[in-house]
Amino acid sequence: MVVQLGESHARIVQQHQALQEANDKLERLSQTDALTGLANRRFFDQQFSLEHARYMRGAGALSILMVDIDYFKSINDHYGHAVGDGYLQKIAAVLLSEMSRPNDLAARYGGEEFVCILPETDLPGALMVAEQIREAVMALHLANTEDPPQPLTVSVGVATLEGTHSSADVLLKQADVQLYRAKQMGRNRVCGVVLSEQTVQATDDLREKSLH
Repeated sequence: MVVQLGESHARIVQQHQALQEANDKLERLSQTDALTGLANRRFFDQQFSLEHARYMRGAGALSILMVDIDYFKSINDHYGHAVGDGYLQKIAAVLLSEMSRPNDLAARYGGEEFVCILPETDLPGALMVAEQIREAVMALHLANTEDPPQPLTVSVGVATLEGTHSSADVLLKQADVQLYRAKQMGRNRVCGVVLSEQTVQATDDLREKSLH
């Protein structure tokens, strides 16, 4: 009888462990972009909200990187989507390699655009990470569609909150503005800004105009 009870208990423990492992796997899948293995947009939104709240409680700085592959549409058109998907996976691996601390996060934001959260990171530190990403992508020597082919490149926009109370939405918008600047200045470069009251107001004005 004692042996039977022991065996029953062992089976229950095994079943519980198997169920827990299955639940953990489902949770990871719900947080992960299937193609690249990076965090997905939903998980990014959750973590970004948490990190912004932590910043507002007094953390030193919070930086966001927006990373976009230059001329990616032409890659898909020229080489096909299978090659394009392979490029996305290789660039995702670069981003993961640059997220060196437990709370750093790289996510696929949509299409060929990625976003990184760098808590407790000022603008010089964030610019350094962004430049390392830019150089590492070039070092992959993924062919673009030029003749002769040149290494594929990325443009990066960086925005940092430090000493200014601003919404998470404004920080993300400013990273996107800096990405647009990098594209306008010729691509394959990094542009960044520390949010001040002036940049916050400019972003608010831009939003107001877009609503009218």
